[in-house]
Amino acid sequence: MSHPAYYGLLMCGLLVTACRQPPAPEVMAAVQAEQQPEQESWQVDYRLSLEGRPRARLLAAHLIREESSESTYVVLEGTAQEPVRGWIFTSAGDSAATLQARRIVYYENRRRFEAEGAVELVTREGRRLLTERLRWLEDRQRLYAPGFVRILAPDEQIEGFELDADEQLRAYRLRRVTGHVVLREESDTE
Repeated sequence: MSHPAYYGLLMCGLLVTACRQPPAPEVMAAVQAEQQPEQESWQVDYRLSLEGRPRARLLAAHLIREESSESTYVVLEGTAQEPVRGWIFTSAGDSAATLQARRIVYYENRRRFEAEGAVELVTREGRRLLTERLRWLEDRQRLYAPGFVRILAPDEQIEGFELDADEQLRAYRLRRVTGHVVLREESDTE
């Protein structure tokens, strides 16, 4: 193709794209309305209860609530200086653990929490779980972490992958485990 023909085609293409009409204001308003969250709040104290008993309380800098035909979810976000902080309660309503993360998403229909970014969970017995992603299946009272985790306690320091645990971190499974565990001898009382 010769240079003048190429430049002629290029100019025609530019003219056609430059002459397009912008979308109608009604279309723009509809698109913007679809992209707006159902609810947005700042400096949030989010509480979840089941049958009158607390299950979780989360403090966050920012909350977005989205609804769709498939699911409803709440996104809680912290800041660089202040992560999302929270408390998890047993099904009886007793304090079970504290939690902090950069971001927590709660899927209401599935009763599932997903914490992301510098996640730290500390049980009332003092066990600490450190990971980058943690799922809490609230209805099953189970914790899952798909990647690397570190569990720190007075009698153990364990690292591994793919955590599957109860809410208290008393019983758990890991893959590719390394660590140190202090074993105590039982004394005979005869």
